[in-house]
Amino acid sequence: TISLTDCLACSGCVTSAETVLIESQSVGTLQRVRNESHKSHVFVATVSPQSVSSIAHKLVIGYEDACKRLISALRCDGYKYVFSSVEGNEVCHQLSAEEL
Repeated sequence: TISLTDCLACSGCVTSAETVLIESQSVGTLQRVRNESHKSHVFVATVSPQSVSSIAHKLVIGYEDACKRLISALRCDGYKYVFSSVEGNEVCHQLSAEEL
């Protein structure tokens, strides 16, 4: 079930559509898909700086150490590539600047 603590602060209420979306993007769904198709797919993860900061805070370690640990954990879990979302943001900013 979904509770108020699951709200993504979107200024809306949690409806059945959000329930379906959250369930389809759950850890259990990801693990099931990975177990069913791990040999035929390449798994890629994108990590946000906010996620790394949150992990660093929780583990009381520095940002770089948290980043290294997270990448290592994801690679051990079968992810072939792990990217930071920072690069994508920089590309978007550059392209936006070029349009102006």
